[in-house]
Amino acid sequence: MRRMHFTLRLLFFGFLSFFSYYSFSQTNIDKGCKPPINRARWHDLIDKEQKNALKADKKADNFLNVSADEEINFLVTQALIKRIDALQCVIERDTVMSTQGKVRYLDGVEKLLKNFTATFRNGKINASNLPKMIEMYEAVMQQDNNTIFHSAGIS
Repeated sequence: MRRMHFTLRLLFFGFLSFFSYYSFSQTNIDKGCKPPINRARWHDLIDKEQKNALKADKKADNFLNVSADEEINFLVTQALIKRIDALQCVIERDTVMSTQGKVRYLDGVEKLLKNFTATFRNGKINASNLPKMIEMYEAVMQQDNNTIFHSAGIS
């Protein structure tokens, strides 16, 4: 009888541990933003450039220190991580844009990050301008899409 209670407790706590692990674990994967296999390469290149940009301050801490002001550092880091990830999702979720158009924009995001990192390391750019640079890239994408709509006669 005692052995049976021990076995039941062991099973109960085993199941409890198993289910609590899976119910409370968090994942960073946005199921609606997973790129198709033919564009995954460009997303991987963007992710690599995000990591390189985070290391541009010569610290491997997943935080980009660009000034003495912590708020600016936070905003630049958030732009580098969250806004770029959101931009990737916007590109992938666009239903009008062709596959080649999406690849072109993803390649542009990678080049934007690569150039930002290089110029920041060389001291030729104020890194606090990164959020504005991303905003301008988004505006150019929007303007380009509007041009495509108007030339195709789509309102």
